[in-house]
Amino acid sequence: LLDVYYTVLWAQLNAQKLGIDNTKVILMGDSSGGNLAAAATLLHRDKSHSFPSVKAQVLIYPVLQCYNYTCGSYVGKDLTNLLKYVSYYVAGDLSLCEKVGDPECHVGQPAFWAAVADSTATTVPQMIVKRTLESSADNMNNVYCFPLLEEDPAGLPPLYVLALSRDGIKDDALHYSDWLKANGVQVEYVEETQANHGFMFLYGSDECALQHLQRAAQFVWKHTDTKQGADEQEPGQPLNGV
Repeated sequence: LLDVYYTVLWAQLNAQKLGIDNTKVILMGDSSGGNLAAAATLLHRDKSHSFPSVKAQVLIYPVLQCYNYTCGSYVGKDLTNLLKYVSYYVAGDLSLCEKVGDPECHVGQPAFWAAVADSTATTVPQMIVKRTLESSADNMNNVYCFPLLEEDPAGLPPLYVLALSRDGIKDDALHYSDWLKANGVQVEYVEETQANHGFMFLYGSDECALQHLQRAAQFVWKHTDTKQGADEQEPGQPLNGV
């Protein structure tokens, strides 16, 4: 995370040398990279007040929380690799695999859960959030590891997020878009019904991946004041392949 964050700051500080506009920085990533893009955007908002704000964020089937994998899109999916990834990410080993996605292992509930995920959820007591970048088991509740746990996403830049209907972590993208939208952030949510996780790497040969890359590019152009090309599809509508 700090590698991404400091790279953004370096690019903004050296904008003239790089020939870029440091007021038009957009962070983009897919899967775990989507997690890093969202987390770095959040960290930049909180810590870099002397720098121009990040202009927008583009998240492609991102991993955004490990609070609850017991319902919704997570049910019936093989989450073995996801559990391993999260455990390695926050602890550096597999010691947390049994805790990842189990709400009983957390103190209280994160604000997003009651607001956009579970209408029967109670918000008291609130989850204890520890804003630390230290590597420890507490990072399961760290908003800079899992941005969906952020209690106040107001002030984050516009969001473009691509979710996959078949994906176990689809609800991460859906809940994040709903949570940011509920807090006044401009959101464009897109859901692809026919593709599998990782398909965007095929943009050179797969028409569906290319279509989504072009749509993400339209969002980037719009938020960098670049002239747009083709008309945009209405946001939030699932795409049925090509």
